[in-house]
Amino acid sequence: MKVKAIVYSSHAGHTEAYAQMLSAELGVPVFPLGSCTAPKGSEIVYLGWLRAGKAVGLKKARKRYHVEAVGIVGMSAHDEGRVSQMKRREGIGADVYCFYLPGGFELEKTHGFNHFLMRIISHAAKGNLNRKTDKSPSDMELLEMFSEGKSLVGQENILQVVQHIGSL
Repeated sequence: MKVKAIVYSSHAGHTEAYAQMLSAELGVPVFPLGSCTAPKGSEIVYLGWLRAGKAVGLKKARKRYHVEAVGIVGMSAHDEGRVSQMKRREGIGADVYCFYLPGGFELEKTHGFNHFLMRIISHAAKGNLNRKTDKSPSDMELLEMFSEGKSLVGQENILQVVQHIGSL
């Protein structure tokens, strides 16, 4: 394996938790993007939280490091095309392994402008979901997440990722 580090950006802690898990499984150091001491050009796995279809911090990481794999951590349990959308928006080719990990939503863990924005979005989403008469299991999960907060972070979510990155 040529990956030398796991580098991440996290807002509410979900991405950081996955970065720590991957670091432990792969036996490589983990660093927040802002304080990474890996040498410039090092081969890394980058994890970023998903905001507006982009992996936060990825652009900065790609300028400094050789990104071998990109993980995005989002609110929902399912990818639903987010990886391909992110690859398109970020201009990532087929040579970079990309994956999605379910993070969750816990309003109390957000801060600053993101807290303000997510409070508005979650309020509107709860209203829309509550008005639906035929709620899917995905709708119910989102309603629970926006109403009570919920973390979807789990070791089971990284099993395939570890296998793939270990073969890079």
